[in-house]
Amino acid sequence: MKKGLTSNDLKIIAIITMLIDHIGYYLYSYLSFEIYVAFRIIGRISMPIFAFLIVQGFLHTKNIKKYISRILGLALITQICFYILHYINITNFPYYRNEVYRILNILFSYGLSLILLYILSQKKIIQKYNEIINIFIKLIIIILILIAYLNLEFDYGLRIPFIMIGLFFIEKLCPKDTWASKLKYLSLILVVFLLSLIKVENGIICKYAMLLSLIFIAFYNGEKGNNNKFVKYSFYAFFPIHHTILYLIGMFS
Repeated sequence: MKKGLTSNDLKIIAIITMLIDHIGYYLYSYLSFEIYVAFRIIGRISMPIFAFLIVQGFLHTKNIKKYISRILGLALITQICFYILHYINITNFPYYRNEVYRILNILFSYGLSLILLYILSQKKIIQKYNEIINIFIKLIIIILILIAYLNLEFDYGLRIPFIMIGLFFIEKLCPKDTWASKLKYLSLILVVFLLSLIKVENGIICKYAMLLSLIFIAFYNGEKGNNNKFVKYSFYAFFPIHHTILYLIGMFS
């Protein structure tokens, strides 16, 4: 195995930082302000790593349609959990305030971004139609996704499709076979991350904390690591499960 971090290593780092972030989010009333802010800052590391890994998954998966459907299916399950938990919240624990149900969870953005990447990477979406009809279909899908982003509230908004499309083109256009090319590759990722922060209004430290994710991405060795089915689906299951547990702890504590 090559030196560095495998995709599973990066997933673990992203999951740990996400968990710390969500502990701060759900259990805010039990934390000091300083600890709450520290937890949320650490949590900014997770999203760019997940976005990077999902782009890697897109480039290497054997069945992109199943990959997209898994993420969107998990997004739907998670959102249903939010609505059920919110109902329990307002009917039994009105003193605990949480509005996670008000936005579409981040997995919807990852899934829609994958659809955009699929459209950008395919000459034809429907093989039996000619190129002009396929271009028309692509434009319709892109417009519908844009309308969805403009009219619905997604976690992180348009930052995720912007980052993932940027990462996709960097992967396609920038080789990593020498230290110089690897440095160029990481520099371009840094540019994409910085551009995604232009309209973000968080405090300076919290705003730029996501750039720390580049340290871990720099050590990615291109290998999957342990990829048996249990490990694979455990990563998927963790997302709705940890949200549910933390929400319940927040309500019952």
